[in-house]
Amino acid sequence: MNRLFIRLSLTNSESIFFSSPRNTNFAATQSTSMILELATIAITPGTNADFERNLERAQLVLRQSPGYISHEFQHCIEDADRYVLLIRWETLEAHTVGFRESDLFVQWRALIGPYFAHPPVVQHFKVV
Repeated sequence: MNRLFIRLSLTNSESIFFSSPRNTNFAATQSTSMILELATIAITPGTNADFERNLERAQLVLRQSPGYISHEFQHCIEDADRYVLLIRWETLEAHTVGFRESDLFVQWRALIGPYFAHPPVVQHFKVV
């Protein structure tokens, strides 16, 4: 499946990253079985530029995972060292087993993990 990748630069230090299926009605992909992963990430102060540079590379890894639908990264306005990651997965297992237990996760974590101030808080949500 072809995907459309977008990076919106809001200011010199703020960006939003988004990926979605190309030529697809996104609302149609939001079935009741779709899972939204929400990860709150705090990074080491002063490492934003390096983190965001590696984040761009890490997204290429994430997109390869079976069961991946789309994602967004958002940078907090009030706390410059905080980011939110929203990833849409076909199923919970696509994230917790398919991605987290794969070599792709090892690559992903090697790119952005060194910048974490502490492990991210990760939660999963379903459509109601």
